Amino acid sequence: MAADKAISLAPNLVEALTAAGWVHMNPDLNFPAAEKQFRRALNLAPGDALAKVALGYCLMAQGRVSESERICREASSADPLIVGVWYNLGRLSLGAGRYQEAEGIFRKALEIQPQAARIHTYLATLDIFQNNSKAAMQHAQAEPDGFWRDYAVALALQTGDDHPAADSALRNFSEKYATNGAYQVAVIYALRHEPDQMFQWLDKAYATHDSGLTQLSITPFILTYRDDPRFIVLCEKLGIQVSPDKR
Repeated sequence: MAADKAISLAPNLVEALTAAGWVHMNPDLNFPAAEKQFRRALNLAPGDALAKVALGYCLMAQGRVSESERICREASSADPLIVGVWYNLGRLSLGAGRYQEAEGIFRKALEIQPQAARIHTYLATLDIFQNNSKAAMQHAQAEPDGFWRDYAVALALQTGDDHPAADSALRNFSEKYATNGAYQVAVIYALRHEPDQMFQWLDKAYATHDSGLTQLSITPFILTYRDDPRFIVLCEKLGIQVSPDKR
């Protein structure tokens, strides 16, 4: 692969090591291998903010959320204008149930980059937790056109009173994005409290190396089923540790 070629030519190039780490993350879902490359990059450049963002993301994917949060905060101090670091910190706060903190972080990301994708999706998720379906739809519709807007709208519709519209949105989304959105389909089924369908789509996500699985340890709706044997088996396959629910 190109990243390995770059490393062979310049084994001490931080950018090459980071690129190789991202390939191990996706599509490989090989989190230990990715962590090794990101740490090599940081050994060469301890203050590199992008390498810190990458390592923080990798630790989050493995369920090592406290380590991830520490590294992400270091990255935000090194370069507070990197939207990705605020995105990761917001997701970590959301996964931990610190909803007010998560909202503040996501709004910080929008201040830096108003058209950033996925941020409004997470604000819609926070609205759902507050049983505010109207606000959830408003945030969903504020997403830029494309995959994330389609997903956010489908998610928000599940919380309203128009059940035929919710079913139709889920059906359309799952048909349109069956090959690259299996994880998000699983999240919608989790919100609908339909675990059998959720796990079927999680199995599809695993079979297709869906990058959404890097969020497994911090996705609130799916974490409702953290004690389900099927969830435990999937975490074991991916090498993810998920702490017990302390809330």
